[in-house]
Amino acid sequence: MTETIARAEAALSKAARDADLRSPMAATLCLASARLGGELAPERLVELWSQRSPGSPRGEARYRWELTHTRTEPQAYCPPRAAWTPWRPRDAALLARDADKLELRLTLPIAIADGLTVLARHEAGPLLREAEAVARADFASFIHASHAFSDCFALRALVERPVALERMRPFAIATAAAYTPGAEQEGCVLATRFPFHGRPLTSTTAMLAGALLELGQDITLAARLVRFVAESQRDGGAFGDDDEPSDVLTTFLAAELLGRLDPAFDCDAPARFFASAQRPDGFFRALGPETPWLTDAIARWLRGATQPFHARFRWPSIPDANRDRKTGLPPYAWFLDLTELFGALPGLASAPCTLAFLDLVGFRAFNNTHGQERGDAVLEELAAALMEVEGAAAVRDGGDELLLIGAPGADLGAAIDAFEAAWPARFAARFGTGAPVLPRILIGDVGRGDRLRHAREVLGRAVADLKNSGELRLRISL
Repeated sequence: MTETIARAEAALSKAARDADLRSPMAATLCLASARLGGELAPERLVELWSQRSPGSPRGEARYRWELTHTRTEPQAYCPPRAAWTPWRPRDAALLARDADKLELRLTLPIAIADGLTVLARHEAGPLLREAEAVARADFASFIHASHAFSDCFALRALVERPVALERMRPFAIATAAAYTPGAEQEGCVLATRFPFHGRPLTSTTAMLAGALLELGQDITLAARLVRFVAESQRDGGAFGDDDEPSDVLTTFLAAELLGRLDPAFDCDAPARFFASAQRPDGFFRALGPETPWLTDAIARWLRGATQPFHARFRWPSIPDANRDRKTGLPPYAWFLDLTELFGALPGLASAPCTLAFLDLVGFRAFNNTHGQERGDAVLEELAAALMEVEGAAAVRDGGDELLLIGAPGADLGAAIDAFEAAWPARFAARFGTGAPVLPRILIGDVGRGDRLRHAREVLGRAVADLKNSGELRLRISL
């Protein structure tokens, strides 16, 4: 795995040094270069873009960067079109008939999302606003559910880039919503166009599932889709669409999803497939023009795959509007969604985890003395402290009661030790030492992830014993 990563990153660094800054992948290479400590500074891109003029808002030159490689210098990462080979053999007819169309399915969303990211990071306000206006029209075209792979690939490009998602969130939500009814009915995403019409697609299902989790919507459906993807893995650890051969793009999309959600998923299996699929120049290629993005994405996934599961586990997001107003934490309804996710995948369902129930000793007295506004500030401070606990997610259960859920494999007990040790000083720094408020914590070791909801009910009954004991901490097995 280490050699595969090193070769990929070396290829990216060289491509960034030699990049044609007009290329659709210039922004992608710039962001990769920044992660790798390279020399392709965003200032160079922004300077070039500021000297170019966009064309018609719906024309091929509607951005200050190119959307295809037709008018750029030949790039080492992108072979001539005659040498392009689609990752799914059934797309060969489209490649022969309209290579631009197939290229744009991959390069358009990436070029836009990464271009917006570079402009935002460089604080190029006028150029960013200009590009945003055009991007809205482009991403609006993906909400009609006319091409499942293309639409969901664009959706994925947004949800994986916070800067782009912040600006295009309504289009991401609408695109995801366009595919949820069919996915609810089928348990996967079916292709909408020839040559895969009506066939279940692992790649598209993985992208929709990941997007729903990142958007924090339809978590129960996302859990079903994740299970479909997990069950699509082939002998040897790779993935493919329908009855097409296993391919590097579909394998990446599936492995990216499962590697962060399923503790039973063996990351070494797709890693071996990637090593065998890596080209002599160090790149990974599905078609050709998307090579820098795919190479960077796989290299980053391989690095993440070496971490323990609790460090790479990604909790479902929750929109800010749905968070608890006082604490900023997810509400109890989010916890219920989480229990659905934990129960959907066999690996999560069988994985031991930890659930803690917290309330505050002295909170009522503090509230009575200092007023509700200061009491709310205590809850806010407690929530902020709990959100800093690594490998865990905090939930407001109600009143001054909160839940802390540990990801499978996380040492929540040790994390709570550190939280408890730091809390008195943290509280005193903001509220003084006159009326201390201390957390009372009941920790439950949950034997299986699919028992999380039951575990919460047991903890709710057991907390009375902890209160009666006068102790501030108790740990039980559930």
